[in-house]
Amino acid sequence: MNNKKARLFIEFYKSTLFYNVLITVVTLLFNPSIYFFFISLCAVGFCASILFKEFYKKDQYYFYYNCHIQKKHLILFSFLSNILIVAIILIILLWLNILYM
Repeated sequence: MNNKKARLFIEFYKSTLFYNVLITVVTLLFNPSIYFFFISLCAVGFCASILFKEFYKKDQYYFYYNCHIQKKHLILFSFLSNILIVAIILIILLWLNILYM
């Protein structure tokens, strides 16, 4: 993967991250649990942000397609990035004894 494609993957992830965190914070108001926050960040917020992009920003996918990047690869990269970030945060919290399992 060249540098341009890597930057495009990161830009797509950043564009979904805003809506993901926004939706996750709103759902956190109904259940203020740290575990629910992480589950919502990886599942509920992520799916809602992808659906939002499908309905309102569908034309952006043409740009990525012209750069030879498929939509399924963008979504998979974003999903795996979310899981990786949540796993790192959970490991740090467990290591600091802030979070108990």
